Amino acid sequence: MLFRVPKFIEYETKLIGPLTVRQGLFIIIPSGVAFLIYLAIGKTNFPLFFLSAIFLVGGGIAFAFIRIEG
Repeated sequence: MLFRVPKFIEYETKLIGPLTVRQGLFIIIPSGVAFLIYLAIGKTNFPLFFLSAIFLVGGGIAFAFIRIEG
């Protein structure tokens, strides 16, 4: 009995806990930018910082975990 074995299997190694390098970077970079925004304007204009941090980190998490056509 012959079986077909898939030849092209995409597998990303997990380096940062259960996250791949790509997912880790998509989360770490926006978090770092949000931290820099906090240092720049977070203490004087907290609502603006909070709103921008939500969009930055939320977008990073969305790009890390949502796959479109794949």
